[in-house]
Amino acid sequence: MAIAIHDTLYFDKIERTNKLQTLVAIAYASVNIKEKKEVIKQLEYALNIFKTPKSSTELGSGTYEGKQAQWSSKYTLSRDFGLVQESKDEIILSDFGMKIVKGEITPKYFISTVVLNYIQVVNNSIIHPLNSIICEMEKKGVMELSKSELKLISDFNLNGRDENNYVGGLIDILQATYFFEGNDNSKLKINEDLFSVSSLKNLINYTFTELTVEVVKEKFGAKNQKEWCNYLAIENPLLNKIILKVQDDDEVKVKVKGDINLLQNRLIYGAPGTGKSNILDKERKRLGGGYERVTFYEDYSYSQFVGTYKPQMNENGEIVYKYVPGPFLRQLANALDPINKGEPQLLIIEEINRANAAAVFGDMFQLLDRDSSGKGEYEIHLSEDIKNYFKYDRKIDIKSLRLPSNFYIWATMNCADQGVFPLDSAFKRRFDEYKLMDINENEREINSITIDIRCNCIGKVNWNVFRHTLNEYLLEQGIKDDKLIGPFFIKPMILKDEEKVQGAFKDKLLMYLLEDVVKRNRGLFSNDAKSLNKINSMYNKNDGKNLIFSEDFMDKLNEKLQKNNYGEE
Repeated sequence: MAIAIHDTLYFDKIERTNKLQTLVAIAYASVNIKEKKEVIKQLEYALNIFKTPKSSTELGSGTYEGKQAQWSSKYTLSRDFGLVQESKDEIILSDFGMKIVKGEITPKYFISTVVLNYIQVVNNSIIHPLNSIICEMEKKGVMELSKSELKLISDFNLNGRDENNYVGGLIDILQATYFFEGNDNSKLKINEDLFSVSSLKNLINYTFTELTVEVVKEKFGAKNQKEWCNYLAIENPLLNKIILKVQDDDEVKVKVKGDINLLQNRLIYGAPGTGKSNILDKERKRLGGGYERVTFYEDYSYSQFVGTYKPQMNENGEIVYKYVPGPFLRQLANALDPINKGEPQLLIIEEINRANAAAVFGDMFQLLDRDSSGKGEYEIHLSEDIKNYFKYDRKIDIKSLRLPSNFYIWATMNCADQGVFPLDSAFKRRFDEYKLMDINENEREINSITIDIRCNCIGKVNWNVFRHTLNEYLLEQGIKDDKLIGPFFIKPMILKDEEKVQGAFKDKLLMYLLEDVVKRNRGLFSNDAKSLNKINSMYNKNDGKNLIFSEDFMDKLNEKLQKNNYGEE
């Protein structure tokens, strides 16, 4: 058995021994002995280490006697959770399991990593039990769920009934991780000293959302136990940054830490398609903690960003006015809230120059200066509205405000777009990092992608080669570099789709080039393609022979393609 496939959540009835101890016992019982029958015998001795004596004269009170039924229960645990990969009559530890034996990782780290990846097929849908639990906690705004509440989670398809105590088995497993408190089998409670709902959510491996049931069954079926083990062993770099494994009196101590290499105030700018948002999203996952994303636009205002009074309906059905915080105040409150244990709280601002940023920040602009520790250098006195929001809605009693070091503000800016507001130098100075994205940054990620350009008889061409040629030509025509085309101007998933890329090339790339880039300098296009209507009527017609690009550009492209084909580039 590899991935579990059932009508409901399923966890085998496992003997009520400590799960970490069971895994360690199986690991050591099978590390030097491969034959299954011998491993079963050795397991009794391995488990003796963990037995609790009934009296001072007894060595142990465990019930394991090397019986097949008892072995099957424990062995199922080891296979389901990626400790063992089997070859019929032999027991072979997975590579990740071997790390326990070698002392490279602790059993607790092993099982914590596994549950971040662990999935089941339930009622012909892929579920991630830990994710289902965290989403339920997030929905209810709680840090713990009772066993009865767990039975009602819709993903588990138990409908409140659990005659086989599958939820009990799940609780046992999760309480063996860093993430939850142990001992009480009637509930599941997040280890609040170390984690919050949002930080746990950021740790989960969400690749399962990209898979279909058919793919999962084939990929992780009984015949592919090794691949299942490898999947469960995917380590989250963020977990490695959060968990400090320190051996002290055979106890593993852990504490939360952020990524100290990521600055609090950052502004990333550059040409379209250079991957600005993608970079920040990847680094958001490195940072951990909670985050909120907002996009500025021309009429975006202080009241939307910081907060304002808005009409609300109270419990009596009456319309009352209440102070409603915006994303800035919400994330700042999360950073100050003791319940989040000082974990990072990030506000991502997309397209910051599409609004009047200085007006949107208003008096909060004064807070942006940071000292060497990352804390705000200056403080401001709060209005009564904001003070009351902190005091009564968030239970944070403060009279003045200074940015804490765990509050991060990251922004993106696209200088090429029309109708944007220039950022003044005073605003730019408040950002510790003011980075220009290179036009070819991270282009290696799509080096192998070719697209079929259906005009000028171009046909199939490497996307990066075409883009490089286009950018070089634009620069020769006096076009500024912030108007050039980045590697991700068209998303990789679209570039790889033979039909969707046609619409993106015509309606997105060619339109941008005509209306935003070349404008009156139309040397890029042929005399027959000087308007968007003309281009729409010509592209992907006449077997791709219609001349949309100019002869001058095509000479440059053909020269580049010839060199590329002969390996001169």
